[in-house]
Amino acid sequence: VVKRGAKLVIDGGELTNYCGPHWRGISLEGNTSVGQAVSAFISPTATQAGTVLMINGAEISGANTAISMLNDDYPWPLYAEYWGGLVHAEDSYFTNNKRALAFMQNPVTDKSKFINCTFSGHNQAATIWAANGIEFNSCTFNDFIEIGVLAWDAWVKVLNCPNIEGVTGSRSVSLMQSIPLYDGSIIMGNTFNNGTYGIDSDASFNQSETSIVDNTFNGTEYGVNFEGLTDYSLVKNIFSGCDIGSIQLGTGDAENIVSRNRYNGNGVGNYVIGTNLGTSILENCFTESGYDVAAFVAAYSSGGIHPLQQVTQTKEAGNCFSKGGTWSFRRSSVPDGSVWAIPQYFILENTPSSSCKYPYASTTTISRSLTSTEASDYCENLPPGIPPQRDFCQFPAVMTKPQIFAAMTNLESQISTLKVQLNQAKINDPYNYALIASLESKILIKTHCLRKLKMKYIIVLKDNNELTSKRSEFASETDFITKTSYLGALISERLYSDAGSFLGQMSPVTQEELDFVTVQGINLNRLTTGPGFSLSSVDKTTLLNIGIKYDPLSGFARGLYTGLTGEYIDMDYPRMGSISLPRSIEDPNFVELVSISPNPAHDIFNINVKSPHGKCEIIITSMNGNVVFNQILDQDESNKSIDISSLPIGMYFIKIVDAGKQIFHNKLIKI
Repeated sequence: VVKRGAKLVIDGGELTNYCGPHWRGISLEGNTSVGQAVSAFISPTATQAGTVLMINGAEISGANTAISMLNDDYPWPLYAEYWGGLVHAEDSYFTNNKRALAFMQNPVTDKSKFINCTFSGHNQAATIWAANGIEFNSCTFNDFIEIGVLAWDAWVKVLNCPNIEGVTGSRSVSLMQSIPLYDGSIIMGNTFNNGTYGIDSDASFNQSETSIVDNTFNGTEYGVNFEGLTDYSLVKNIFSGCDIGSIQLGTGDAENIVSRNRYNGNGVGNYVIGTNLGTSILENCFTESGYDVAAFVAAYSSGGIHPLQQVTQTKEAGNCFSKGGTWSFRRSSVPDGSVWAIPQYFILENTPSSSCKYPYASTTTISRSLTSTEASDYCENLPPGIPPQRDFCQFPAVMTKPQIFAAMTNLESQISTLKVQLNQAKINDPYNYALIASLESKILIKTHCLRKLKMKYIIVLKDNNELTSKRSEFASETDFITKTSYLGALISERLYSDAGSFLGQMSPVTQEELDFVTVQGINLNRLTTGPGFSLSSVDKTTLLNIGIKYDPLSGFARGLYTGLTGEYIDMDYPRMGSISLPRSIEDPNFVELVSISPNPAHDIFNINVKSPHGKCEIIITSMNGNVVFNQILDQDESNKSIDISSLPIGMYFIKIVDAGKQIFHNKLIKI
């Protein structure tokens, strides 16, 4: 135990255990009121957080958790005040611990750093809850079973790590949020090898964007997965040999950019799922064995990307497609009630169809606009360096309240004018798709900037300790996303009573908004109850039922579910194990071989096999891979009722194997 005011230096030695399978590890006390020392190389004062310094090949091995901030030696809620210890490890090793690091909530930016460290042989290398700013630089992560770095309601820096390599089923970097935050994580200059997810992000919606820049992904099943409401940039990464290079699922209408990435030999380069109306896909270079860009829309839902796909008003979109006999943009969707917003895709006039710049797609997927006057030559030249960050808003870094109010008034007036023009265009010139898309684009960008201003205002209020005094002001706010940011600020500052009161004032209108309020009610119950909180079966089912939706705000349900259960909600969308996209209205030959209903199910669900088969094997497994049900479907059976009443509530996987060949694999939810 490293107490407040104490400092433990491990200089070249090894802390391990020779008298049992695992020892508890180091328990590090912090002080959330006083904070950390200026540096780990300076001794803390008597009341400052305890410090652990590891240097010169120091090693911790064989522990349950090598270094933990979870100080449960004190009664609740007192022990929450003992979170926030400081760790600095350089040229050090964490080996064969169940978990290397466990960081707990810290109200100020955490100075902990890990430089040139090696993490090997863990279930989870690092888990971080609500402790912002922790940095991993030039570190190596090997052979972790579940997680490399998990940041839950926290932002982290993972920089210049030469090898982050997990096993099948693992997530190398997992960014999960149950609330909007102030800052986004920075993942830059790393190499990800193998494993299931390179970077898995859910609901990373913050004042500053999540930056995934200049990384390499080799052979991960899914390179980068963005799900839920997100503000991100995915720039200048290399994806090679992945099932799917990058994914955007229901990320909403924030100005997001997928740009200057190189996709080499993946099943699918970039996969767009559901509503991503803020996402621009620009100047990417594809050399694919499957699809360059694929899109999926679920039944009775909507999908789309940014209405104008262009670098600037004069510069073409600039993607260089591989085609290879497949469409550059391939849309797959369920015919019943699904809607795809068709974007205007800009290329130079007279671009020949043989050019890699020419996108092959149906007119129901994109509309080619041959009006650009400036060519993009990025893929031909591949210039070095990191491209400058796109800034649509051009706000000063620091703004006073009067400056923020003046800018908000100006933007609100512009948005109002643009909405009038859009309505007039739809009435008077309904087939002028380019004009309508241009107006929609301007409204999206200015709405995004208006939200950024309001988030700046929230931060000013936080810095001046004025958050609680503005509750009625934000209760009357017309933009629900801004309300979620204000609620997130109250929760981040641990103003739980005010957050609970504001939650009752949010006035949700849509089902998506009502779902968000429901999720945050569970979240606040968890936060105010503390360690005695237990997720009820009803609340678990509620989070599952909301989390499986494609709505942008449903990402917060998935983030909370993962944090409370340790399980991930894997969304239903066509996996690229086969190169055909299921449920495609553009593929008349598609036949759904197997269906299950109801799903979710309480005690009984039915399997229907729609094609001739031999003796099929039905296998149901838990999230950790254990087989919980196994039965043979005889050759003359096409329907089977399965009793799952004895299974615990949660998520399972069901697969059906016919003559040694898997013909069906899907998620099954028990409620």
